[in-house]
Amino acid sequence: MHHLRNLPPTVASRRPRRQPSASALLLAFLGILFGFSWTGCGVASRTRSLFGGDLKMVVKISPDLNQNAPVAVDLVVIYEKTLLEQLQELPAEEWFRQRGQLERDFPKGFDIWSWEWVPGQEVPDQTLSFRLGASGALLFADYAEPGAHRQAVDPHEHFRLDLGASSFLVTPLKRN
Repeated sequence: MHHLRNLPPTVASRRPRRQPSASALLLAFLGILFGFSWTGCGVASRTRSLFGGDLKMVVKISPDLNQNAPVAVDLVVIYEKTLLEQLQELPAEEWFRQRGQLERDFPKGFDIWSWEWVPGQEVPDQTLSFRLGASGALLFADYAEPGAHRQAVDPHEHFRLDLGASSFLVTPLKRN
């Protein structure tokens, strides 16, 4: 250490920094992701989309649903941003007409859950598991009344679906 004698003591006593190991970096990254997943901000939704998830849907059906007729409902979780933009323009009637062709054109572009419910039906809570990378989700209801009958939903936020006489309402559920 003879060559360090003329340097100030703070420089002479400095130790070389050790680079963090790959496992330490991975643990830090996972800790940050875990922290984001517990927050209610948009970063949490984007982070959860990296891993897929479970979506809880509570359904309430009016006794005078759809002019006293069954209604078909599709929940579509979309994985391609451009496809999401395209589907956001479709009214429900068009979605149900084109669904088969869209499934053939985009075999991995989206997942669909389909139901047909009757007026006043009691529906158990639905928990739906989807793949990683969800860009968004849309809910379509095939009402007899004219209208879009489409609503965007966040696939990372549980919600309640109220099917009324001529339209539906989606409201967020609080997480427990």
